[in-house]
Amino acid sequence: MYGLLIVGVQHFIETTYGSECWNRVVERAGLGAAVTYQTQKVYSETIIERILEALSEEIGETVDELSYQSGLYFAAFTTHSGYEKLLRVQGRDFIHFLQNLDNLHEHLRFSYPKIRPPSFFVKSNSSARIELVYSSKRLGYVHYVRGQLVNLAKQFFDLDIHVRLLGQEREGLVNHVTYEITHEGKSWGSLEADYEEQGLPEWGNTVRADEFFTLFSFYLVLTRDLQLKKVSQSFRNLDPEIEGANLSDKFLIARPYISVTFDAVSSFWGLEQFICNSKLSVLERFIRRALMLSNTADSVVGRSTLLSLHSESL
Repeated sequence: MYGLLIVGVQHFIETTYGSECWNRVVERAGLGAAVTYQTQKVYSETIIERILEALSEEIGETVDELSYQSGLYFAAFTTHSGYEKLLRVQGRDFIHFLQNLDNLHEHLRFSYPKIRPPSFFVKSNSSARIELVYSSKRLGYVHYVRGQLVNLAKQFFDLDIHVRLLGQEREGLVNHVTYEITHEGKSWGSLEADYEEQGLPEWGNTVRADEFFTLFSFYLVLTRDLQLKKVSQSFRNLDPEIEGANLSDKFLIARPYISVTFDAVSSFWGLEQFICNSKLSVLERFIRRALMLSNTADSVVGRSTLLSLHSESL
């Protein structure tokens, strides 16, 4: 893992219990009292676990509670470490924010190329309840993530949420954790309450399929049995035999962590897609104009460029 996570835990302990407590904890954990962690250096996956266990022994609190408190603190820590603007443009409300977390983690590869990001999937949502699935190859972060969610909801959407663990299961190397998120308000919040959303103009029913598909450089048309019924010329240039093949024979779904079934894949299709590339080059302009990254096409010169430019400035 990258040192950014460890530094966040260090700041949590030093802020809450004092620097002397931190020195005792790392010594108790066998890490050395004079150890210094760098945010962009990769360290052992066991360090945070060892630190929290040592802290638990030091102050007499459970590891689960300390993990939750550390998650609460880390969400606030990242916003004060240059990531506030990046987080602020992830979604207009809390549901969209959760749906964009995977994009956020993927684009952090610009700064952290060896990152092993988790995956978040909004399984269902209503005006008062969200069912969220958190998937990761790491174990022991169930309550840590719970704390992060509570803090982010409060900080960016002024929501007082309750996050309850519904269950978890292991599938191969991946651990799937399901949370129930509820709140007592009337909506899931908005960063710009006075923003009036305007839809795209009506196209009518006059666009022919052959014209429509020319708008996309890369596309796949799937049948229910996951046959690649129609693919773009760009894909055919890469593999002349791709059309007519099964999706599983030609592709691996790296993210999100889902089974390769039609129902699982189609559950991610309820997303807005805009056929455009943003001319805005800095996140400050997004914030001023009440725009979200979900309002841009997820293309190389769209979201990736915006986030790359922001990452270079951190």
